[in-house]
Amino acid sequence: MKNSEMRNDYGDLIEAWKLDMIMNRASRMGFRSHELEDIQQELVLELVTFNYDPENEAGASEATILTAIIDNRLISILRKKLGEAVGRQEYLRRFGAEAGDSPWLDVDVVEDRQQGLRLDIEQILAGLPPLERKACLAFAGGKTAHAVAEELGLPWSQLAKLVGRLRKVFTDAGIAA
Repeated sequence: MKNSEMRNDYGDLIEAWKLDMIMNRASRMGFRSHELEDIQQELVLELVTFNYDPENEAGASEATILTAIIDNRLISILRKKLGEAVGRQEYLRRFGAEAGDSPWLDVDVVEDRQQGLRLDIEQILAGLPPLERKACLAFAGGKTAHAVAEELGLPWSQLAKLVGRLRKVFTDAGIAA
């Protein structure tokens, strides 16, 4: 089922663009189509309780904040899945079963994907101009946009353009920014 074919069973409870954002972010993070409705239900509960207040959001748009909320929750779900897979692998090892005996998530596949992603990111970073690389590493280290702008000595408008260029670089490389 394509994201655009997902029904909005929530009526006026949540706006359609927020549902689309959940589905798009989940798909980009590698969730399978049969998992999307469950993920949507889980995230809708969180987003319904979120109240955007532009006065208290330090200049961040509602979409930016929702992207962070959604991505953090999706990462949490992925970590849980990985933990379950690791536990499954340990169980199989203890009892002499083969990893291919079950269609469950295979830890080796996840580790290969993570290794590939790490290599892709390293390659992208190596090709960035110094200023953009420094900004990217600062963001990856958890710094706020304000802190990065201050560290790089850039006005907000220039940092916003730089972030736009970084998003394009990562998106063009097939990595969700």
